[in-house]
Amino acid sequence: MTKATDFTHDEGELLFAVPFVVAGTSLAVIHVSALKAVKTALSLYLIVRDTSRQFPESECIQSIFALKEENHEGQNELIEKHEGSSKEDAIAIRNQMCEQAIGILNKKGRPQEVEAYKRWLLQIASEVIHKAHSAGFLGLGKAHAEAEIAQAL
Repeated sequence: MTKATDFTHDEGELLFAVPFVVAGTSLAVIHVSALKAVKTALSLYLIVRDTSRQFPESECIQSIFALKEENHEGQNELIEKHEGSSKEDAIAIRNQMCEQAIGILNKKGRPQEVEAYKRWLLQIASEVIHKAHSAGFLGLGKAHAEAEIAQAL
C-alpha cells in the first residue's frame, strides 16, 4: 500500500493539489472567469473530501487527502502564477498536472491505486459539474451549453 510518506514533499503537494485543480477547471469551463473558478477550486473542499470518502479502500487516496493538515503554500503560488490565464490555459495546466500526478503514482503506487486516483479525479469533476448544472452552484444554472460541460470531462 502506498502512503503519503512514500512521496517527496513536492510529489505530495502535487498529488494533493490536483483534485482541487480538477474541481476548479471543471468549474472554469462553465464559469465566466477562469481565474475565479480556479480560486473557487480551493473552496471546493467539501466535494473533494466527500468524493475521497467514496474510496475508503484506497489507503493512497486517504493518506494523500490527510495532507490537508499541512501548509500548502504551493497552491497560492499556483494561483498567482496563472492568474489571468484563459479557460484553455487552465485546462492545459490541469492536464499537465494530472499527467505528472499519474506518472508519480505509476512509479510509486500499485495499478489499482493509480486507477482509484483517476476515478477519484473523474468523480470530482462530475460532482462539480452536476452541482453547477443542476443546483445553480455559485449562481450558475442550466443555461450553460452541454458542450461546455462535456469539455470539462
